[in-house]
Amino acid sequence: MKKLLIIFAFIHFQSFSQANSNQFKWVDGANITNEASRYGASTNGPGTRYAAVEWELNGKLYLFGGRVNTSNTTSTQTELNDLWEFDPATNNWTWLKGYNGSTIPTSAGSYGTIGVSSSTNLPPGRDGAMKWTLNNKFYLMGGFSSGTLNDLWEYDPSTNNWTWIKGPNIPNQVGNYGTVGVEAATNIPGARYSSASCVVNGKFYLFGGAFGSSGFFSDLWSYNPITNNWTFIKGGMTASAAGGVYGTLGVAASSNTPGARESAASFTFNNKLYLTGGRSYVNSGAAVGTNNDLWSFDISTNNWTWLKGSDVVNSVGSYGTIGVANATNVPPGKAYPISWTFNNKFYLFGSSLNSSNLVRNDLWEYNPSTNIWTWIKGTNMANVQGQYGNLGVTNSTNLPGGRLGGSSSWASNDKLYLFGGLGLGTTATYGNLNDLWEYDLLTNNFTWIKGRNVINKAGIYDAPTRPGARFGGLSWDNNNKLYLMGGFGADENGTNGSMNDLWEYNPATNVWAWLKGSKFVNSAGSFGTFGVSASTNLPRAREQSATWTYNNKLYLFGGRNSNMSVSLSSDTWVFDISTNNWTWIAGPLLFDVFGSYGTIGVENAGNFPGSRKGSSAWTYNNKLYLFGGNGRGVSGGNGLLNDLWEF
Repeated sequence: MKKLLIIFAFIHFQSFSQANSNQFKWVDGANITNEASRYGASTNGPGTRYAAVEWELNGKLYLFGGRVNTSNTTSTQTELNDLWEFDPATNNWTWLKGYNGSTIPTSAGSYGTIGVSSSTNLPPGRDGAMKWTLNNKFYLMGGFSSGTLNDLWEYDPSTNNWTWIKGPNIPNQVGNYGTVGVEAATNIPGARYSSASCVVNGKFYLFGGAFGSSGFFSDLWSYNPITNNWTFIKGGMTASAAGGVYGTLGVAASSNTPGARESAASFTFNNKLYLTGGRSYVNSGAAVGTNNDLWSFDISTNNWTWLKGSDVVNSVGSYGTIGVANATNVPPGKAYPISWTFNNKFYLFGSSLNSSNLVRNDLWEYNPSTNIWTWIKGTNMANVQGQYGNLGVTNSTNLPGGRLGGSSSWASNDKLYLFGGLGLGTTATYGNLNDLWEYDLLTNNFTWIKGRNVINKAGIYDAPTRPGARFGGLSWDNNNKLYLMGGFGADENGTNGSMNDLWEYNPATNVWAWLKGSKFVNSAGSFGTFGVSASTNLPRAREQSATWTYNNKLYLFGGRNSNMSVSLSSDTWVFDISTNNWTWIAGPLLFDVFGSYGTIGVENAGNFPGSRKGSSAWTYNNKLYLFGGNGRGVSGGNGLLNDLWEF
C-alpha cells in the first residue's frame, strides 16, 4: 500500500510539472463576451472638472488637474493631477501622465529632486494653479491641494517629464519679497491660487490670487526662467482686504493699483499686461464681489492704468447690441471668467455672479487698439442651459451653457476651444462638466466636439486600442508582429456585424495598433483603381477570407459579409505594411459571382476563383495557393468546393 501511494504521488507531480511547462497566458482582451472594439483615443477623455490649467503648443491643446466636486460643497472635493493632450486634427484626447483615480501613481504626486527631470516626478493634484508656456515647455505654479501651494514646475512635452524647479514642497508657505525691483534667488511669491498670469518678453508675470480665508493678494511678480529667480515688482506684501487705487480713467500714475483679487483674467499686448474682472476688493476695501474693471500695466514705466469698467463691485455692465462695437459697452462683473488671446484681441466667456450658482454664457471681444468691448455671442442672462445640437455639427444656435471658470481654454487656427468648468449642461442642475467646444471666429459659431452634455461624468483613461469581440477574423504574422482584419464582431458602439478594421499586435509590448478601416460595421470599403495603391483604398467588411503573407505584404481573398443577403466575395487585395496602403489586385467587385476557370493548368489574367468563404491557403515557392471553401464554382448555387488555385 505504501508503494502504491508513493507511485501515485510521483505520477501526480510529473503531471503537474508537464502542465506548467506548456501553459496558456491571458495577455489582453476581456474575459466576458461581446466587448466593443476600442479604436484608441477616440474613447479617451478627461472627466468632469473645473479650475484646471491649460497650455497650447504646436496646434495641440494640453490640460492638467483641476477639481472634482461630488456635490456643490467643497467638503467633497478632489484635486486631480492627470495631464491630457487633445489633437484638433484627429479630435482625440491622449492621457499623458498622472493619476487616473485607481492606479499608482496617486494624486499626492512625487517631487523627486529639485531641478532634476524624472519620469517618476508628478506635481500633486491641485486646482486654481497658474500657468505659462515658453520655449516649447509648460510651467505650473501653486494652486490648492489640501493646502495652498507655491511650488513651480516645468513640463517638457518632448520627454513627457515633469521637473520641480522652485519653491517649497509643503503647503501654506509665506512669501519672501526681498527688495522691490531686485531679482534674487531667495525671492518667492507666497502660497496662493487663482492668480492672473501671462508671459512677456521671455518672463513670467503673476498678479494677485487668494490664500484661503486670509484674503487676496495685490502683488505683481516676474520670474526669469534663465536665472530661475523671482522679482517682486509692485503692490502689497500680504494677503489682505486691500482696495484698488483707481486714479483717473485712462491716466497712468505710480500710485494706481488694482484691488487685491483672485480669479481675474489677463492677457498681453504691445509689451503691456492687461487685467480684468475677478473676485476682488474695490476702493472702499469693505466689499467683496465681482468686478468689471480693466487695467493695463506698462512694464517700461512700472505704472498701472485704469482703462474701463466700474470702480465698485457687482456692476451689471452694458451689453449694447450684439455684434456691434461701442465705446459704452462693458461686460458685467465677472469672477472666474474663461479667456483667450488671439490675433491681438482678447475674449471673455461666462463667469459666476455674486453667487457661484449663478453663471453666465456671454462671449465678449476686446480690442486693445481701440479700447472697445463687443458682445459677440451668447445671452445676457444668468443660468442659461446649453444648446448642444448634434455632436460635431456646427449650428448658429449651438451654445455652451452658463459656467464659471475653471473651464480650460485654448486658441488655435482661428478657433477658440473651451473645456468643462462648473455650470450647466442640458438641464438646470449645476455641476462639473467635461464637454469640449470649438468656436469659429470667422463664422461666429460654436460646435460641440467632444465629451458629455451632462454633469459629473468620469473620465476614460485606460481605453487601450484593441479589437472587440469577433469571429471569422482574417489573420497574418510578419516580422514578429501579428495582424488581424475584420471578422463578425462588435464595433466601437458595441453593434455586431461584418467589419474591415485592420490591426497590428506587437507581442513584445503587448500593444494593439489600429492601422486602417472603419470603426463601424458593414463598411462598403473603397476599391479605388484596379492595381493602384492609395491611402483611401479599403476592402469592404468581411469575415472568413483566405489570407497569405509574402514579401512583407499581407494578401486576402474573398470572404463573407454577414450583413448582406448576397454576401460572398471573390476579390483579391494586398496590404503594404511599409506604406499602410491597400491595393485591389484581382477579381470582380460584385458579390456571389461564379468563377472564371479558363483551362486547367494555364495561367490567364481573366481567371479567378468564384466567390467563397472558409478556404484553405498556403504560400510555397513564391506562389499563393487556395483550396476549396464554401461558395460558387462555374454554375449552380453555393456549396462545398475542392478546386485548387495558384496565384
